[in-house]
Amino acid sequence: MYHIIGSILLKTIDPYYRRHLTSNTLNPIDYMYLETFIYSSVLIFFIIFKYFYKRNEAVETFKNLQSIELKHLIFMVIISVFFIYSTIMIYENEHTNTAFMNNILLRGGTLIGILLVGIIFYKEKYTWKQIIGIVFTLVGIYLLMNK
Repeated sequence: MYHIIGSILLKTIDPYYRRHLTSNTLNPIDYMYLETFIYSSVLIFFIIFKYFYKRNEAVETFKNLQSIELKHLIFMVIISVFFIYSTIMIYENEHTNTAFMNNILLRGGTLIGILLVGIIFYKEKYTWKQIIGIVFTLVGIYLLMNK
């Protein structure tokens, strides 16, 4: 339970920290490179740890990865490209928008993206209540963006 609360607090603080760090020390792209390097290092360390100390789980994971279909792999690459592009756009807009506004834009864009992917690729059916909720969310984002 405590790790969930800590994670939420860190994710809440991140935009404000990033904005103040990039305004004084680093430019947004340098910050993104540094952040990606740190994430990658931790992930590589975790994979090595899992391979040496929990070999059965690691072997099972690699077997599962080999069974991924090409279509799913292509979707993962497309999602990754959009994620990287949106991250670069948010970092570039850090100094023109507030951290609060960037978070709203990110959440609204995610909502629209999930909706479109669900409709186009997975043929999901949405109820009127869900559609009205999405419209209210987008209207709220629009109202918050206008001063």
